[in-house]
Amino acid sequence: MKISKKRKRKLIILLAVDLFVAAIFITMLLYRPGRYHPPQPANNNEVSPYLTHELLSELYNNAQEDGPFEVVIEQAGINDAIARAKWPVIFDDVIFETPQVFFTPENILIMGPVKLKGVEFVITAKIHPRLDEQGLLHLNVESMKVGVMNLTIVAKIIGQKMYQHRMSMADIYTTDLRSRIAGALFDKRPFLPVLKIARRKVQIDEINIESARLTVGFNPVNEPNVQALRW
Repeated sequence: MKISKKRKRKLIILLAVDLFVAAIFITMLLYRPGRYHPPQPANNNEVSPYLTHELLSELYNNAQEDGPFEVVIEQAGINDAIARAKWPVIFDDVIFETPQVFFTPENILIMGPVKLKGVEFVITAKIHPRLDEQGLLHLNVESMKVGVMNLTIVAKIIGQKMYQHRMSMADIYTTDLRSRIAGALFDKRPFLPVLKIARRKVQIDEINIESARLTVGFNPVNEPNVQALRW
């Protein structure tokens, strides 16, 4: 059947529109935020001096005192510690490159490239931590972007299913801090943030996020029945 010139013109226009939309979609997915610049440590095999000599030292020393205290976490320092970890992390066919953390008023941004089948995407997660009246820590994922595309709902569904599948294979939720954090992020499961520092137990009772710094308030826990999480 012969196609008329008018119909051909319409088909060409529709094809051009489809290609244009597809190009925009791919460009949005592959967009690389300009602010993503993870630090390059001088020695990747060396543990971050900020982590060992400053942050953990301050936390340990303050925990020995029988009273409330605060610890300030600097954005530059925590990113240096992250960059010194073993990257990339490979999970099946997905490669996770070095992420970078940004402290913004009331929120934490985690930004990092993910490679799938040779194609790199930059994922940005916006997290809002808060403590409720019972002292439980909530880690609400406010948004999840791939490039500049907001895929929060899809990401939450996938994350929840992955988390629940992993927890069904290993019963480590009750004592492992990383599992509690994952549960709060992906399954909306808040937890009591009690940590054991040497022989002392302390509980996070305040979180204040400003530009480039996070202040965490702690209180000593003297009740023996309160369970502390494993780091």
